[in-house]
Amino acid sequence: MAAKNLPDLSFVRECLDYDPDTGVFLWRERPLHHFANKASQHRMNMRDRGRIAGSRHDAGRYGERIYWGIRLAGHFYPAHRIAWLLTYGFDPGRMEIDHINNDGLDNRITNLRLATRSENAANSRVQGSVSGIKGVQQNGSGYMARIRADGRSIYLGTFPTIEEAAEARREAAIRLHGIYARHD
Repeated sequence: MAAKNLPDLSFVRECLDYDPDTGVFLWRERPLHHFANKASQHRMNMRDRGRIAGSRHDAGRYGERIYWGIRLAGHFYPAHRIAWLLTYGFDPGRMEIDHINNDGLDNRITNLRLATRSENAANSRVQGSVSGIKGVQQNGSGYMARIRADGRSIYLGTFPTIEEAAEARREAAIRLHGIYARHD
């Protein structure tokens, strides 16, 4: 699913302050043209100015992806995309924003990088693995290692120990995914 276009940079700057070292967003005192009238402007600014903007959002079919989001002009946006806009001055468009440490609530700019869908998936945590190791599963008396790359599953072999299978998967991840490789 394509990401929703972000609001105009100047509008976002009128609404939010962003600290790139902490990843925290605070509401600014917003101008009158954001509101229907002076009374609603006053009420919102008195309530929100200086407070943390946004809330935790559980996404995915089973809430397995957790990130911070902010509602602006009636629309909900992932905070990491707003952080990118405020820091670099452009909407990442179809590119995804990868949380390097895999913590969707950590929006420090040093934890964010542009990624394709495939690169972002390569940096995801293990899901649904009985072995607890990404790309490794028990296969008869051994352990089979697999990895996904370029939209396909690649068989890496069957190994006598879980450690050997995990090492084969780790080496393939580094070779195929580079800085996006994740092993846990």
